[in-house]
Amino acid sequence: RGLNRHQSYPYVGYAMPESLQRMDAKILKETLGVNVVRCSHYMQSKYFLDECDKEGLLVIEELPGWQYIGGAKFKELSYQNITSMITRDKNHPSIILWGVRINESADDSDFYKKTNLLAHRLDDLRGTCGIRNFAKSEFLEDVYTYNDFSNNGGKVVLAKKKDITDINNPYLVTENNGHMYPTKSFDNEARRVEHALRHVRVINESGLVEGLSGMISWCMNDYNTHKDFGSGDMICYHGVLDVFRNPKIASFAYSSQQDKYPVLEVASSLNIGEYDASLLDKVVIFTNSDYVLVKLVDDTKETILGKYYPNKEMFKGMKHPPIIFDDFIGSRLVDEEKLSVKDSEIVKALFKEIQRSGFNISLVNKLKMFRIIKKYKYTFNDAVNLYFKYSSLWGKASQSLVFESFKDESLMKTYKVGEVTSTYYDVTINKYTSETLKVSSTYDCMKFDISHKDQNGNTLCYSNDTFRIETEGKVSLIGPKLISLIGGQISFFVRSATNKRKEKYLNLDKKEVESVKGIVKVYDKNDTLIYEKEITVLLEK
Repeated sequence: RGLNRHQSYPYVGYAMPESLQRMDAKILKETLGVNVVRCSHYMQSKYFLDECDKEGLLVIEELPGWQYIGGAKFKELSYQNITSMITRDKNHPSIILWGVRINESADDSDFYKKTNLLAHRLDDLRGTCGIRNFAKSEFLEDVYTYNDFSNNGGKVVLAKKKDITDINNPYLVTENNGHMYPTKSFDNEARRVEHALRHVRVINESGLVEGLSGMISWCMNDYNTHKDFGSGDMICYHGVLDVFRNPKIASFAYSSQQDKYPVLEVASSLNIGEYDASLLDKVVIFTNSDYVLVKLVDDTKETILGKYYPNKEMFKGMKHPPIIFDDFIGSRLVDEEKLSVKDSEIVKALFKEIQRSGFNISLVNKLKMFRIIKKYKYTFNDAVNLYFKYSSLWGKASQSLVFESFKDESLMKTYKVGEVTSTYYDVTINKYTSETLKVSSTYDCMKFDISHKDQNGNTLCYSNDTFRIETEGKVSLIGPKLISLIGGQISFFVRSATNKRKEKYLNLDKKEVESVKGIVKVYDKNDTLIYEKEITVLLEK
């Protein structure tokens, strides 16, 4: 279970130093919980591979290229690329396969026989693979690897192995989703949730397809691209993270599959105006817990709506399936209105039907409604008031839903969603980058994360507030000083001042200096200082 990775960062492209290359490996293994990464579609930083070794993150590394095969000079360069890739990286224990075919290229028997022979001669311990995007391709490698984009929202999620290859060899899906459903972190909620569910369906299906070794989804993070493949802004929105490595909802489809830390993410702000006809009939919950207890809380009381369990019936191929929460009423009709349990379920179904279609409900449901009215001696106004009391959030006093996840009957995590009553800015140094910059052969860099949150700690995904970043001393900013939130969150990068002659670049005299200082300041849209941090820059001798 894994993700593809483009070695691409805002403002600097591939040219991030060691610390942030290592950060990506940590995000993949520790936060997203995957166990394999494909380096697409080229050799990547040795620091990234070093960290994959440390993390125990499996790696597929391949020669550079995308679809196009050139002439004799091009092929000779490809042989050189394979030679330099394997010579440099074969001592990385994390690498499990060498990709020796130009990504998604046509069959070329002579060319690819040579690339396979070359790879095996350079490293006789590992197998080879070749990434394809069409079925029944000539198979010359050890593992048949295929980019499967069957998942377009319909019933077919992954193709059957027998429809792709007749070879009885290991079979691995190396791309899925991606361009089939590009999603921005500021898209409407329904699209962001569907994006996550498409990843869920592939994770699930990969656990059920006979003969499949696993799947590597497209892709870890959004990335800069050429004008024809982006969204008019030259950004490819295929990632489960944005370009700054900040999470989209889809990221929780992966992080919820690991067991190192508790996950509880409710994939909704519970704002009915986000949905067509104001119909929010179900909420997806990503968790690795045993169950989630849902409570309705207002100023006067707390009502338990029920225990909800991972949907193992719908997602049999997942270790930790998501929970589908679809009952905002619970037992309140029984407890508060004294309906029978059976009638309560009928009324809840009627309410959902009315929400979907107004009062243009079926004849059968109309008869059910009149039976309930007669049985409980309701007037028509009584019935209307009952509907608005329990099925609508219009005009209600402040209410919140509280979600509590339990593992082995112990409370693991709490998530609260309700009316926004106050907000704040959260500015932190990313946990995977050091709070100290260390100058060695190159500059060092650290990542700062800014998010706009409500009183419950939930990110306000439609906030696009602006900030001004200032630096002083021996640190500088990568990128613009004025930035705006994207999907309620943004990051910026601060670097040390360095080159091989540190004392010259730092404007120091030639006396021995072990460290210098810098300051980072963040101002909000009102030009109020909201964050200040002193940074130590260590100078390696």
